[in-house]
Amino acid sequence: RDEYYPKLMSFFEKFKKYKPRRLDTYQDQLDWNAGKIRVLLAQPAGMGHGVNIQKGGHFEIWFGYPESLEAYQQACKRLDRQGQQHAVIRNSLIAVGTIEEVLMQNLLDKADEQDGLMLATKYLEGLKNEYKKPNSI
Repeated sequence: RDEYYPKLMSFFEKFKKYKPRRLDTYQDQLDWNAGKIRVLLAQPAGMGHGVNIQKGGHFEIWFGYPESLEAYQQACKRLDRQGQQHAVIRNSLIAVGTIEEVLMQNLLDKADEQDGLMLATKYLEGLKNEYKKPNSI
């Protein structure tokens, strides 16, 4: 069992009329993409590389957050990718004063740092390329 198990069980109970399924197997991916599942529950660690669920829906609700920015970004890209026919609607359930609030802020801070590093790298690459250009005399 993982840290998301109690939350998942709570969602299974609250949404039981929609017959939710947990994303555990490749068959779950196939059934989701075929439109056989209305509510698919998954943990971020299970939504990384190799998971293709962009054809089954476009509405996403986050109710818990990983500490890893990569795990979060990878999970977000499972629906919002090539083959998706609709704009992906992503909602985050965050209660004030909870660990989810802290984790989300940490993810936002990490994303800002990563974006800053990428921008600086592009800038430095541009300077390096300018320095290598031959004089046109």
